[in-house]
Amino acid sequence: MSSISPRRVDFAPSPRRAWRDEDSQDVSPAPGSSEVVLLRCRETIERLHGDVEEERQKRQRLQDQAAANEDELATVKAQLVEESERLAAAERERRLLERQLMEMQQRQKAEKEMHEAASSQLQGLKSESVQKAQEHFAQQLRLSEAEAAAQRAEAKAAEAEAEAARSSEELRGAQHQVLEAEAGAQQLQEALEGKGQELDQALQQLAELEHRCESLGQDLEDLQADKQAIVESNQFELQELAMRQERLQGAWREREVELQRAFQERDECQNDLEQAQQEAERSRQQARRLTEENRDLTDKCQRLESELSKLRKKGEELKVEAAEKAQDLEQLQRQQRSHKSTVATLEQQVEEYRRQTRELSQELARQKAEALQVKQDLAGAAKQEEEREKILSSEKELKKRAAELTWRLEAANKEVEACRASLTSERERCKELQKLSHQEAEAHSHLQHQGLISLSELLSQAQAHARLLAQVKAELGGISKIEFAAEDTGELKQKYEQKIAKLYQHLSEREAYERKLKGFIENEVHVLHQYNKELEHYCQWRRGAVPDPPTLLKPPIPAPDKVGRRLMRNLQNLEDRLMA
Repeated sequence: MSSISPRRVDFAPSPRRAWRDEDSQDVSPAPGSSEVVLLRCRETIERLHGDVEEERQKRQRLQDQAAANEDELATVKAQLVEESERLAAAERERRLLERQLMEMQQRQKAEKEMHEAASSQLQGLKSESVQKAQEHFAQQLRLSEAEAAAQRAEAKAAEAEAEAARSSEELRGAQHQVLEAEAGAQQLQEALEGKGQELDQALQQLAELEHRCESLGQDLEDLQADKQAIVESNQFELQELAMRQERLQGAWREREVELQRAFQERDECQNDLEQAQQEAERSRQQARRLTEENRDLTDKCQRLESELSKLRKKGEELKVEAAEKAQDLEQLQRQQRSHKSTVATLEQQVEEYRRQTRELSQELARQKAEALQVKQDLAGAAKQEEEREKILSSEKELKKRAAELTWRLEAANKEVEACRASLTSERERCKELQKLSHQEAEAHSHLQHQGLISLSELLSQAQAHARLLAQVKAELGGISKIEFAAEDTGELKQKYEQKIAKLYQHLSEREAYERKLKGFIENEVHVLHQYNKELEHYCQWRRGAVPDPPTLLKPPIPAPDKVGRRLMRNLQNLEDRLMA
């Protein structure tokens, strides 16, 4: 493209002036001047032929380069489509990983909340136990204070009794001295009556204190029993909380490992996404480079058109010069009648030159029409690219929805596999229970046989073998226990059979749900394939490769968003039915 050099035109600058100079120098007819004119005309015609061939070669090279550029543009577009698909796949994977990461974060938050709730409950229980211990300690303090008060009351009663004894002694002494001090006796009697009242009050207080001590002792016993029960319940709750905390710590460690794995997967996806973005950036740079080359080609085409316009102008100038030469030739005919044949050949050459100029003008018009057609094709290709981008966006949305549906189908398959695993485990348990029941039945029959034999022996030797009779009674008690165990196993068998029937029913419902889901997905995939076929037919019709109009315009098909909504609605209805 850059090796194309501008066309050089080596026309004689002013042959008319040279002829005029020659005419001015030699007005008389000369036989050599016509030969010089013919030689110059031949040279100009050969030069024009060479220029036309060069222009044709340049046009051919430009057409080849344009075809090569179109091929490169098509390959770059295909690469862009592939890169966009890869980018969409990476984006889908990134979204899936982000969704999984969000779910893991939500689970982690829920587990944190559970852990915090458990820790808060543990702290509340600890605070309650501490509060109860403090209350118990306060009650013990009150009890000790009541005991101290009772001891003080007893001391006061002892002092009152001692005072009563002293007063009685004083009364005895006072009876001897009644005659000497009647007034003192009366005073002593009054004091004794007051002291007797105080003694009665002290005795009443002592009885009340004893009653209070008994009630406080009962309260203390009740509090000790409550304390022991609370301590036992707190110890049991603390053990349960410790076990629960250990389970939560184990689950927390597992969640941390899963979260680290999810972070690693997210980093890998981010690296893949960065690589895809780098590749997309390279493809964009290539597309920009191609657009710049297309611009260069359009600029070169414009330059060629300007050169062709210049050639046309030069052709018009040559026409003018040819007219002037015709006039000169007429003058030469008038001057030299002997050179008619040469003038006729010159006229033929001029007519041939005119024909060539007409051909050049026709070729120029044809090239302009081709350039217009190329521009129209480029505009159509741009429209087709826009339509393809729309189609690709719709296909991406449909693929995304199909990926979501496949994800749900995989989740349902996992649930079905889990149900199957539980069903197999229940079957194995049922088989084991059947084996155990069979073994117990055999043991029961064997024991019954042995019991009958021992009973026959005991009936024949009843009086002589009392110990054997006691052993037989013990064996009969064991047999009754075995019968009760057999009844329990029968009940367990019925329960497990009911559970297995429920699991079979659930599994059949899951299989029916899976079949319906597969049918819906196959139907939607068929609709998508039909839609893609009709879109391809429509694109071919737009290109002109197919004569018939596409069926895409005749019957309106459901849009991808309607298809997705219908599929999601059907899936929601199925899930509601299964949950009901």
